Amino acid sequence: MRIFGTFLPPDVSMNDLSHQKGSSRGIYGAGVATQQFMINLLQHGDFDEYHLFDPNRHTTPQEGEAESCFGLIEPDARLKLLMVEEFEEALKKNDYLAFHRPRGPAIDPWIYLRNQLGRKNVPITGVTHTLSYHVQLIDFLTFLMIGARPWDSIVCLEEPARRVVENLFQHLQTRLYQQFGINIKYEGRLDNIPLGVDTQTYRPRDKEALRHQFGLPLDKVMLLWVGRFSHYDKMDLRPLLLAFKIALGKCQENKAVLVLAGDDSRHNYAERIKILATQLGIEEHLIILTDRPRIDFPLLYSSADIFVSPSDNIQETFGQTVLEGMSSGMPVVCSDWEGYSISVLHEKTGFRIPTYWMECDGGICDYAPTSPWLLNQFYLSQSICFDVQQMADALSLLIEHDTLRLKMGLAARQHVLETYDWKVIIHRYIGLWEELHQIAASYPVPDPISLSWFRPQYFKTFEHYATSTIQSTTEVKGTDCAWATLGEDNCRPWYEELDIKVDPEIFDHILNLANDWITVAELEKNLSNYLKISTEKFRYHLLWLLKYHRLTLNVDTIGEMSKELAAAIVSKASDFEAQT
Repeated sequence: MRIFGTFLPPDVSMNDLSHQKGSSRGIYGAGVATQQFMINLLQHGDFDEYHLFDPNRHTTPQEGEAESCFGLIEPDARLKLLMVEEFEEALKKNDYLAFHRPRGPAIDPWIYLRNQLGRKNVPITGVTHTLSYHVQLIDFLTFLMIGARPWDSIVCLEEPARRVVENLFQHLQTRLYQQFGINIKYEGRLDNIPLGVDTQTYRPRDKEALRHQFGLPLDKVMLLWVGRFSHYDKMDLRPLLLAFKIALGKCQENKAVLVLAGDDSRHNYAERIKILATQLGIEEHLIILTDRPRIDFPLLYSSADIFVSPSDNIQETFGQTVLEGMSSGMPVVCSDWEGYSISVLHEKTGFRIPTYWMECDGGICDYAPTSPWLLNQFYLSQSICFDVQQMADALSLLIEHDTLRLKMGLAARQHVLETYDWKVIIHRYIGLWEELHQIAASYPVPDPISLSWFRPQYFKTFEHYATSTIQSTTEVKGTDCAWATLGEDNCRPWYEELDIKVDPEIFDHILNLANDWITVAELEKNLSNYLKISTEKFRYHLLWLLKYHRLTLNVDTIGEMSKELAAAIVSKASDFEAQT
């Protein structure tokens, strides 16, 4: 049986389809890409089963719950929603082709889990999205020490992202050696696979009809930008307006309009852009659309003639909107920055405008660990520039020449169909997983490792918090409350999260055995005649019964401090009784 495994993100609702049906407010490209990847994996993958391990799950899934993760209405027997606590047993029983985390590259917790519990060579992969947050240095430091194998991979969105990851590892390795004499390296792989685009959703349509629908001018060449209105973590649009003004002046007729569309819920940036357009005298050539339903965006793409994207921020890793623009049959004019340098074919599917930078980030780097990441990204972006004049030249060229726009738009559409359609991308992933699976099979299964540094020791770290530690010689017995409720629901945990941790049958057996004083050691030994459970599970159930006064303990059989505290309370009570 061919099985795919993934871990659902603990902080993101996979069934939030607002990026398709609702408002564009608060939507980030990485979340959209994650959902689109999983939906297309189900459509184009060839797996018999898809196992979804959910860190938030603590109950048996209801019928249709797995399907709802992907917005599916019809039942899909291939989908299995599992608790993370089932991972060890599932890995023993099943031969997974691979595990993949589509939300980001942070697969180190799952590598740890496989190495600690799995005892099986199964590939684990994750994909890069944003790589510029300072906190990610900690993630990549963990990668160096977590035990990645040659069959694990960080999948990078094209070559520029791979070089960033290489640079991050090199930085960490160099500093670790210089400061601590530690020589350590990442043992996994770096592979390149871009994001995909839904070429049926983003496709050429009847422009005239759509412009009527949106109230857009019919007699203008329409330039379109789509994204978050944020100069902090998206892009500075002021240079684009400067280039657009120059381009308008170069055209024989003022026959172009620039449409800016996206979410402006965070920074009120669109209002600033309107003010700038007025100052530049181009306000009649600017249309701003904010808070549009996501369902409108594919239609907006289809209504436009030229897609523009002046990216200038290290937060941008790939550039999904550029793919959507090309898929919709538009030529692209963009900055020659990050993933754009790969996805946009210069002079064939559009024009890439040169970008310039130099090292001047010393102060920003010094304070990066203590500064808000939004400010870090913004300060850096203000030192990154593209050639405004060249962008103006490219824009005016496409505005003036209809045949060139059409030719480049057709080439852009074909390029996306051949290279970035989700079916193509999914097949590339399957090819990678098959390759990694073969590599994993060629290695012997590693010997069990000692407990990983990544595994906390809660009891040993905090045991001194408790007055006493219960010993094997400690005596316990059931309380009157326990006998009154034995076998009833009110002797069960109140909290549904405990359903995966406790077993009512174990409670009942413990209480039946503890009808008189009995040592913890005797209780565990006698319980083993009825149930085969681990010492850890026995202790957890024992402590729960003590916590809720189903059991009581003999204070004389536990530590001195507990006896002293109990004696002090008894003494104080006696004093008050004597006074009264």
